[in-house]
Amino acid sequence: MAWEPNRASKKPLYKQITEYVENNIANGAFPPEKQLPSERALAKELKVNRSTVVAAYDELQAVGLIQRI
Repeated sequence: MAWEPNRASKKPLYKQITEYVENNIANGAFPPEKQLPSERALAKELKVNRSTVVAAYDELQAVGLIQRI
């Protein structure tokens, strides 16, 4: 079964997605030479609003983990 955010958690969804992407970068599931899933694609996959993924990607960019082009 694919990962899904825990909607019952007190941790905001965007934080859960931030950690999910960080973990996937760290374990090589999202290698540096490949693009991350688009905001829309990841939102659809995780069944969340696109703005939630945007917030997660914004946080990852702020800490220098990803770059947007």
